[in-house]
Amino acid sequence: RVRLRCNRKHIFGGSFIGPAPAGKFFIPKKEDFMKKRILAALLAVLFLLPMGACSQPGGGGKTIEGTVEEVLEKVTGDLPVETSLLTTPVTEENFAWYFYIDPIEGAEGMASEAAMSAVPHAICLLKLPEDADAEQVQADIEEALNPHKWVCVEAEANEVARQGQWILVAQSTKDVVDQALENFNALAQ
Repeated sequence: RVRLRCNRKHIFGGSFIGPAPAGKFFIPKKEDFMKKRILAALLAVLFLLPMGACSQPGGGGKTIEGTVEEVLEKVTGDLPVETSLLTTPVTEENFAWYFYIDPIEGAEGMASEAAMSAVPHAICLLKLPEDADAEQVQADIEEALNPHKWVCVEAEANEVARQGQWILVAQSTKDVVDQALENFNALAQ
């Protein structure tokens, strides 16, 4: 006598063939294979999407609108800094002080730093010309970054971020750097 195990048929979507006690042979339906293939394809796409966004040049292809002065004001406007700050245009003479690399022709920059040199705080913004390799410039700055550039003190946190052709160098306390990065990334469109 042959009995089918119907209770498992509803769970797995297939049918069982064979005697009841020993018959646990599962024959999946063709639709089951298609469901699994579709699910596997969807999962593969979901796993690959974040990797694709990271590999795109310019921080995911996003950019920031405005002048260097306007963008720096938006980045630094609400930072929890307890000292007087100076905003300084970046020139060929002071470029290496703020960005730790040689000047880049056509680049524009501004820096917001502590008025006293013994306070480790600098938020520096660089807008690169369109033909510059922003990813390489970011890597060069990260490699040369010096948290000890101030007299007898060092910055608690040091970060270099990029959106399109814009680069932000943030050196200060962890709270200030985190807020600056959040503000900078929120400006990208």
